[in-house]
Amino acid sequence: MKHTIKLTAIVLMAFITLTFSGCSNASKIDLANNQAQKQEVFNQISQNQTLFNDFMLQMMENPQNMHWMMQNEAMMQHMFQQNNLQYMMQHNSEMNTYMMQNMMNMIGSDSTYYHQWNQMMNHSGMRGGMGMMRPE
Repeated sequence: MKHTIKLTAIVLMAFITLTFSGCSNASKIDLANNQAQKQEVFNQISQNQTLFNDFMLQMMENPQNMHWMMQNEAMMQHMFQQNNLQYMMQHNSEMNTYMMQNMMNMIGSDSTYYHQWNQMMNHSGMRGGMGMMRPE
């Protein structure tokens, strides 16, 4: 009888452990290895203004994300096309100011980003007062 109770307790504990460990792993999302989930997340973010704004704020608050964005030449060239800058300034001047301040802070604090910025500005033909900014 004692052996039956012990065996039942062990089996019950194993079952509970497996159940809870299985539940916690099921909620993990691995976008790097699941193209369908990744595409679904991208679609939801890009098609919902609230999600998109939340995502962009998260990006801007993380210096590493801002560095990655600045290193993405296609993104930066697209963002700084004249018609895109005008649209941003007309429709969301607060976001424009916040984003530009963050980029200028990074450029001013790291000579690597300063040189990348100057190369991009020279390449895109957008040289102006920004070239005077020098990192310390």
